[in-house]
Amino acid sequence: MSTSEKSSKIILITNDGKEFEVKKFVVRESELLAHVVDVCKEENKIPLFEVDGPTLQKVIEFCSHYENEPSYDMPSDEDLEYSTLSKPEKWLANFFKMSNEDLTKLIFAAEYLQMDRLIDSTCYILSYRANGKTVEELREMFGIVNDFDDEKDEYLEPEYFWYIF
Repeated sequence: MSTSEKSSKIILITNDGKEFEVKKFVVRESELLAHVVDVCKEENKIPLFEVDGPTLQKVIEFCSHYENEPSYDMPSDEDLEYSTLSKPEKWLANFFKMSNEDLTKLIFAAEYLQMDRLIDSTCYILSYRANGKTVEELREMFGIVNDFDDEKDEYLEPEYFWYIF
């Protein structure tokens, strides 16, 4: 990557009107932003209609942490270990000290921006938080109201036992 590419900047504008000046090469984590920067070479302001200011601040922090890392390759199914869920590395654990609501916003932003590394990281943290919780604890965690009556719960439990646990 050239020095001029590392030093050139773009402005990202969030849906709440906040502007963030970032180095162009930091946005390489985002397929969407990389494409927009490539196509719109003269334009240095990019509106992000689906991301608010605080969430974009976290996205930028995440990108900055990985700016000197090689491009991210999503792991194949063979690479994934489904039987264990190890504790996240220290930086990730500290980075994701946020509410479930903020984590959900970050997941949506990662999906909107097409950021595979952030999608995988946010979903990993979400699964780590949910691991071992009961249905009631998960409902509380995500603010889900149980609209089933006892009869419906009893009917569904044996059928979806494998899914719940």
